[in-house]
Amino acid sequence: MTLRLRVDSISRFFCCVFSLSFLVTTLVSQPFRRPDQVETLLAFKNEFSICNNSTTSSWSEDAVSFDGVVFDDDTGAVTDLHLGAACLSGNLKANSSLYRFQHLRYLDLSSNDFSSSFPAEFGRLTSLEVLDLHHNRFTGEVPSSISNLSRLTSLDLSVNKLTGVLGNNIFSGGILEPISNLVNLIYLDLSFLNITFPVNFTFLKLQSLENLDISGNSVSRLNISSENAFPTMLIELHLSSCNIHEFPKVLKTLQNLQHLDISNNSLKGKVPAWLWNLPSLTSVRLSHNSINGGAVPGCLSESLQVLNLSNNNLVGELPDIFYGSGSLTTILETYTFIDFSGNRLGGHIPKSIGLLKSLIVLDLSNNNFTGHIPSSLASLTQLESLDLSRNQLSGIIPQELRTTKPNHTYQFSIFSCVSNLFFPMMKVHLPVFSMTSLFWCVFVSIFLVNTLVSVPFPLPNQIEILLAFKKEFLSPTCSPTVLSSWTKNTRSFDGVVFDNEAGVVTELHLSEACLKGTIKNNSNLFKFHHLRYLDLSYNHFEDSFPSEFGNHFEEYSFPSEFGGLANLEFLNFRYSGLVGEVPLSIHNLSRLTFLDLSQNDLTGGFPLIYNLSKLSYLNLSYNNFIGTIPSSLLTMPSLLNLDLRQNDLSFLNMIYPINIVFLPLKSLEYLDLSGNTLSRLNTSSTDHALPKLVELKLSYCNIFEFPKFLMTLQSLEYLDLSWNNLLKGKVPAWLWTLPVTRLSLYHNSLNGFEGSREVLLNSSLEMLDLASNTFGGPFPILPPTIDYVVASNNNFTGELPLSLCSPRKLSLLDLSSNNFSGPIPGCLGDSINGEMNLHKNNLNGKLPDELCRSGSLITIDVGHNQISGKLPRSLVNCKSLEVLNVESNQINETFPFWLKILNTFAAVDFSVNRFGGEIPESVGLLTSLLLLNLSNNGFTGHIPSSMGNLSNLESLDIRRNQLSGTIPQGLAREIPLSLCNPRNLLVLELSNNSLTGAVPRCLSESITVLEYGRPRVKLLNTYGHIDFSGNRFGGEIPESIGLLKSLLALNLSNNGFTGHIPSSLANLTELESLDISSNQLSGTIPQELGKLSFLSYINMSYNKLTGEIPQGTQFQTQNESAFEGNIDLCGFPLQKSCSMANVSSHASKPMHNLNSRKPLLLFSFLIVFHFVLSFSIPLSTSL
Repeated sequence: MTLRLRVDSISRFFCCVFSLSFLVTTLVSQPFRRPDQVETLLAFKNEFSICNNSTTSSWSEDAVSFDGVVFDDDTGAVTDLHLGAACLSGNLKANSSLYRFQHLRYLDLSSNDFSSSFPAEFGRLTSLEVLDLHHNRFTGEVPSSISNLSRLTSLDLSVNKLTGVLGNNIFSGGILEPISNLVNLIYLDLSFLNITFPVNFTFLKLQSLENLDISGNSVSRLNISSENAFPTMLIELHLSSCNIHEFPKVLKTLQNLQHLDISNNSLKGKVPAWLWNLPSLTSVRLSHNSINGGAVPGCLSESLQVLNLSNNNLVGELPDIFYGSGSLTTILETYTFIDFSGNRLGGHIPKSIGLLKSLIVLDLSNNNFTGHIPSSLASLTQLESLDLSRNQLSGIIPQELRTTKPNHTYQFSIFSCVSNLFFPMMKVHLPVFSMTSLFWCVFVSIFLVNTLVSVPFPLPNQIEILLAFKKEFLSPTCSPTVLSSWTKNTRSFDGVVFDNEAGVVTELHLSEACLKGTIKNNSNLFKFHHLRYLDLSYNHFEDSFPSEFGNHFEEYSFPSEFGGLANLEFLNFRYSGLVGEVPLSIHNLSRLTFLDLSQNDLTGGFPLIYNLSKLSYLNLSYNNFIGTIPSSLLTMPSLLNLDLRQNDLSFLNMIYPINIVFLPLKSLEYLDLSGNTLSRLNTSSTDHALPKLVELKLSYCNIFEFPKFLMTLQSLEYLDLSWNNLLKGKVPAWLWTLPVTRLSLYHNSLNGFEGSREVLLNSSLEMLDLASNTFGGPFPILPPTIDYVVASNNNFTGELPLSLCSPRKLSLLDLSSNNFSGPIPGCLGDSINGEMNLHKNNLNGKLPDELCRSGSLITIDVGHNQISGKLPRSLVNCKSLEVLNVESNQINETFPFWLKILNTFAAVDFSVNRFGGEIPESVGLLTSLLLLNLSNNGFTGHIPSSMGNLSNLESLDIRRNQLSGTIPQGLAREIPLSLCNPRNLLVLELSNNSLTGAVPRCLSESITVLEYGRPRVKLLNTYGHIDFSGNRFGGEIPESIGLLKSLLALNLSNNGFTGHIPSSLANLTELESLDISSNQLSGTIPQELGKLSFLSYINMSYNKLTGEIPQGTQFQTQNESAFEGNIDLCGFPLQKSCSMANVSSHASKPMHNLNSRKPLLLFSFLIVFHFVLSFSIPLSTSL
């Protein structure tokens, strides 16, 4: 080969080589290594058979560096050995050189091939703080000497073949007494050590334990039934695949628990209400069980972020679980992941789902949802994955979803293989800018499939193989499927591409093909030796263990024969229900450029990909991989996209840090390491050369200083450092010199910016998220390119800067929950083309008249400030206004009748102000309203009948006013129809007014409505919360109230209700709170109420009740005050016990009442007796 280079090019080349050599020699070489430590390392290396790519390959007498080894700077002794997946194979003997490292603090030997018993000599390494031996083949008992490791904070023995004794039980794996003596343990992983019969784990001594994983062990019922089995400081608990049949009661004691995984078990019945009361719970995974009942209760913790109830037996409609107890703008915005797929849920998808602003993943697939896709989904601006496939949805895709932000991509899976009635089956993964382009894409796709996919002369044997492959799976539950066209006489095989010349199958496009069953190791799939493209994503291979493998977790969920498809260039198994380990043979697929194994339940070490040097796309996210990222990753110089996020990451590395170096990945453009703990060494280094990296996500990485290696990323446009709670200090000035356009610093502990207020002015920012930090002082001046600003939940002070007003148009300005003061600049309305959120500050003055001058505001939220005066009439210019929230201010005004012009409202909140006068009939013109809150004001008069027009209303709160008048019993035209015909009404608050009369029976009775010209009976069972307390209602509580099946809270206290407590209340099986105190109720408490298992709050005090208090579990947990002030109640929790005389006397009262009734009853009885007597005499004569 002839080189023709200019002299100056050669000079620069040698200069670069020299500089690189100097840097390597200077930075990598260690100042001091004890010679005896080097000798011991080499002796240890020689004890094993190693492969060419082993971590120990670099170890030699003259080595500049020892990969995987950390020496102490002062003493030169070995302190850390990072030898996970180091290709070590052989026996770890009792006289191994390993045990000479007396100063060793960190030892990782995971994912190797040790076949020896567990050496007792580990107990000699008394300085150890971290010991990771997972995924080996250690056998025998855990030696008692391990109890000598008193400094140990992290221990991982998972996926081995240990045996031992606990008490008198012989078991395959588990915890021994020596382990329970390691009182400083914070992290303990004993997963997949026992899969045959129950083990009774005992962790009472491990009071420092925060993270516990015993997945894959058959845990005894005795253990999970005990309420003191686990340490109370637990933050993370994994009980997946433990053969559990009931919800562990021990969870009640774990008040610090944040992450809970009980997936892949045999749980039945309903989820207990107490589970949702755990105060710190952020992640709940209950997938793959047999849980039934409704979806979830309506009182979920507001801290919940991840909720996975997929693949259970849930039925009914999806409730509006998304309403929290907070203000309008803080309604459960914490959710990031919701999965209800694989159930039997039905009904409409509620519009309120659009309030989950932080949602990233939403999966409602494989259910029976009907109706239209709610347009409110367009409000989920953070959404990355949306799956509505395999339902009964109809209509068109809402046009609101077609508009995306720059560089934002929606991923839909709504075009499925069943009866979603939208458009022809397709997979959309593109920015949807217009419906026209969408239809054009569909047309072109159909043309290409018909023209290019069908081939005139496929080989006959290829057709036979296709048909045989089709028969390997269960009959599809959805129709039609991609495979429906596969017949002997078909002209084209959908999803199949044949080679034009050879007639062999080269591509299989089988995403969402409704494949369900097992891919066996003798599958016909492996006969397609010319296959280059294979997409099996979004199918169901949950039961994909080959039968001959047996039920062993160390085997692979899909056969090693995949390694025989050596021509594969594209392999996609995304969201296909795969479990177990990735086969070793995958490294044979050396031609792969695309590999996606994301969103499965894959386990084991990092897949062996050292031979996949052509990969440009690698996605292993949302799995359960364990161990460290191997150096083989560095052999893929063509890699453009690398996604390793959310492997629950005790799985990649949750307790001790990963030191990842990506120097050779010169082509990498996208990198997501979210959920992995990165080392301080790694983040503080500036050696990371990723010259083409455009997008970097380091969310949930436990970073506690600002990563300096970012300084080298000169192509970076998107940076996510959110949810690193320990990241504190000031944002460095050098960050704004990078070409970053989108930056998320959400939920950290940052407190300021280096430099002046103008430090951001020359940046390229378009999107900035500073929410939930500790920033203080004046707000910085923003660059003219900015479009999206979130800085809520900080300590910014001073007046709102006029720099926010500029010719640019912000799509979002959220400065809520700060300490801004002064008036609201009128010019803000001209600068915002979307949402303005100034909630919870110290702003004062009037709302400026100019606020809606441009008419482009969609949301105005100024709640919890000190705004006074009246609402500006210029608000009518905001023609697109959907949310108006002025709660908790000092506005002195009558209800603004002129708002009737705006029919776009979804939510109006005027609560806690000084509004007065009557509520006008014009309120009924706001027909799009979902939420109306007028509480805590001075409104007078009657409830306007026009509220009956608010057919979309989901929450009505008019408590604490001065409303009066009666509510008629029937469906008369003068009463609010929304109170008696609530298609969506969940919350009805009328308490603390002066309303009189009886409770309308129409609120709970069935009514007849006309639908398509025909009468239909409709049960009004949608209510979740009803509060009529503090009024002057009277009469009896109607029995028909028992028809409100979805009711969670009922408050009728402080009224004048009379008569008996209706026994039909026992039908309200979801009821959690019942307050009927301070009325004139009489008679006994129906004993049937004792069966209400979710009833946690009861108050029946100050009535005229008699008899025995029901002895159900929920009644026994109430205080005595819940029943005080009655005539003659007895039984627990009252101190008065019930004698037989008391009980019988109360039971006989109905007979006394019979004797006291009017003579008409006696007269009727005599007539019947006379009739019977006159009929029986002739009959006896004839006989």
